[in-house]
Amino acid sequence: MPLSSTWPGREPITKPHHPNVVLISVLKTPARESEFQWLGLVHVARASFIRLTAREQLYIDSPEQARQYRVGTIRGYGAASYLKKQGFVENENLFLATNPEQLWSMLYSQRIDLVLSNLETDRYEIASIGLDPDKVTAIHNVEALNLQLQMATGLSTPEDTVESIRKALHQLKEGGDYERIMQKWGLL
Repeated sequence: MPLSSTWPGREPITKPHHPNVVLISVLKTPARESEFQWLGLVHVARASFIRLTAREQLYIDSPEQARQYRVGTIRGYGAASYLKKQGFVENENLFLATNPEQLWSMLYSQRIDLVLSNLETDRYEIASIGLDPDKVTAIHNVEALNLQLQMATGLSTPEDTVESIRKALHQLKEGGDYERIMQKWGLL
């Protein structure tokens, strides 16, 4: 099976019509449950409140405590909806960026106090815009926003192919290769 980083024809991933295409990391939601053949758990993305490491006095242990601070996230992301449901008010204690570069620049310049995001993967985003990811620290995990990322394929992929991939993923995990890959990319 050939490897590609894009869906054939650039169709939205919610329309999986092509056989033998594997998506390495797809958010498994109730709405998508019947749209894919699910191959196995790849990673659990953990959302946390993140602060500048140097701001040691800034500590929270609940979203309620975070309301006293200026919190940022990306407009349209699940974290933004979550914060609004938790009583955050846009342009008072909730500041929504249009892209990751703007978000992290706001934190590093102290225009906001906290970011609600996934530091495991955002470390690469932070570095890619020329900022030092070692200058931020996750201080409180938000269980409600932890997401299962699964490997998936379209409904028309043959069952024997699906089972082969499931078995291969299981073998990667059992043999320790999966853990080594995740550690290499800072995801464990």
